[in-house]
Amino acid sequence: MKNTVVNSKNSAVEALYRMLPEGTIDSLLNRRVFVTENNKKLFSLRNMGAISRKRALTFFTKEPDTIEWIKSFKPGDQLLDIGANIGIYSLYAASNGIRTVSIEPQAMNYACLVLNVIDNKLGSFISTYPFCSHETLTISQLRLLEGSDWGTANSSFDRTCSSHGKEISYDNEHGSLGIPLDDLVERINFLPTHIKIDVDGNELLVLKGSKKLLSNKGVESVLVELAEDHPEYRESINILEEAGFYIAQKGSPYGTLANYIFKKR
Repeated sequence: MKNTVVNSKNSAVEALYRMLPEGTIDSLLNRRVFVTENNKKLFSLRNMGAISRKRALTFFTKEPDTIEWIKSFKPGDQLLDIGANIGIYSLYAASNGIRTVSIEPQAMNYACLVLNVIDNKLGSFISTYPFCSHETLTISQLRLLEGSDWGTANSSFDRTCSSHGKEISYDNEHGSLGIPLDDLVERINFLPTHIKIDVDGNELLVLKGSKKLLSNKGVESVLVELAEDHPEYRESINILEEAGFYIAQKGSPYGTLANYIFKKR
């Protein structure tokens, strides 16, 4: 007889919980969904609910430009994934033999990211860090627009800014550490060939803390999601152009948002 009290408005759920063996409950909590290509399993994601499940099911359709960009990497290339979420693109790169460093500050996403790396036995290819990429070394709050569910996006560190640069209110937050990428890559001795930045409106702060890294000849391309109506849009592009990059490709827009791929001249 289980002594655990189930807090559920659904009496049927509570009754089912009390009937199931502990091992069955554990297996339900550890369920996975697989990302496949040409009937081949590439990697699994923890099926922690609707959002994490959707990230697996829409993997090849949501951001096809990102997939093709990763496919273009050469053997020996390295990826720095900023705003890795639960790790779908990090896992894809690593499954193709690309050494990857994944940065994700949101607590639930980071936990799921680590679980996904462990489940897929990709720890030798992926290193994870629970930081925010920022302009300066800062301890502040990570505001959570979409709550604290697994796989959520649109968090904002040290300010209340949407993907479009608008001031908005947040109901939830937790503490986090912001660190410039220039400092991070030096401390962990990692020089990426490619950088992915998906930080939902905080792009300029990331780029300002990455000027030394971006000017390194070893960095060949940067994929960054930008909103044309964001007041920091032009300044973000200027930093990349000053570091020697040009816009090689603009992905299919969704509203004013699009993925931009920058390459070194």
